[in-house]
Amino acid sequence: MQIDTLAGGTVRITLALSDMYSYNIRYEDISGHSRQTRLALSKLIASIREREGLSLSGDRLLIEAFPTKDGGCMLYLSCLGRADCRQNEKSGYRKGRYILAESDCLDDMIALCRVLKINCGNVCSVLYYLDGCYRLIIPAFLKATLIETISREYAEVSLCESNIKCETAEHYRLVCYNAVDRLSALY
Repeated sequence: MQIDTLAGGTVRITLALSDMYSYNIRYEDISGHSRQTRLALSKLIASIREREGLSLSGDRLLIEAFPTKDGGCMLYLSCLGRADCRQNEKSGYRKGRYILAESDCLDDMIALCRVLKINCGNVCSVLYYLDGCYRLIIPAFLKATLIETISREYAEVSLCESNIKCETAEHYRLVCYNAVDRLSALY
């Protein structure tokens, strides 16, 4: 998925065929006006808000969808009225920054994920493990202050840049994606 912020409060989202599969949507779903269309778009927009830190809020949101040659889709989201389609960069939480929570106790991580799920919903997250240390990485965007506050009750917390996230992915063993959702189910 490629996301570009354009002029005039417009965001262009290019979804490859693999992205369409991962969100379980088809171009026909997006271009229709059914309840399933609204649900699919709501999930996609919520995911983009969380992942990219875009503030897609305001009076109205105009969505235009165009199929691509590779079976994917190109979406244009335009914020109309007193709307705001920009990245949330206040208080250090911006694209490329992550909340990193570390603990040597898996039970603490499971409890943390449960509390995050209850208070923040399904948060984009990845859990890694190396030499007795569990590392939970969450993009520092929406609800970042709340996520950081809750996480401090269960783990050592810091903000990190994308290079630390990449080093973790390279050297640590992946436990699971969507860790908040998956681990909260174990509690």
